[in-house]
Amino acid sequence: MSLQRLLLLAAALAGGGLAAACTDIPFAPHWEADWTVPLPVAPIVLSDNFPTSVILPEMSGSVSIPVQTQALDQAVGQVLTQDISRIILKLHYTMTLPLAGADTVFIADSLSALALTSASPNRIVFPSLLAPTGAAGADVVDTLVAGSPGLALLRRAGASDAGSLYIQVRGRVRNPGTGPIVLTGADVIGLSLA
Repeated sequence: MSLQRLLLLAAALAGGGLAAACTDIPFAPHWEADWTVPLPVAPIVLSDNFPTSVILPEMSGSVSIPVQTQALDQAVGQVLTQDISRIILKLHYTMTLPLAGADTVFIADSLSALALTSASPNRIVFPSLLAPTGAAGADVVDTLVAGSPGLALLRRAGASDAGSLYIQVRGRVRNPGTGPIVLTGADVIGLSLA
């Protein structure tokens, strides 16, 4: 066999092997991938949630943001309908004031599932303890595994043509220190969800 024929045969075998690896064949390699889908969440404006601009020691107040709707685009919907073994929810928050507290992120596929009295399985309840973070912020992580109601909720929303998620944050913050904290209109708890 000539060298030219031998090279052509090797190239054909290599090309066929590459084509087989790129199709959905049971013996072909399967690649795992991590996707990050950021969901913007409105910041909590502290001056809107406290009745005074001075938070005395041990004073606390309820904090929340209005319900937000997040439409899922077609690409995100296609990812959510795949065979997913887990989804990691990550809440990134930034709180530069020396406050402490606890917030809960509620994610649902309908407004009624977000109600305080709702015990609907069609919502994800993601509690987060808050502490001062400085400018860098901090992450709180929760994992939804295959077969869980939370993962099923996200997959249903992704499969819908007009899939949307409803997001709300509710909780309390307090002054755990010994001195007062003065609020300005710019003092917020920054939030983002991925």
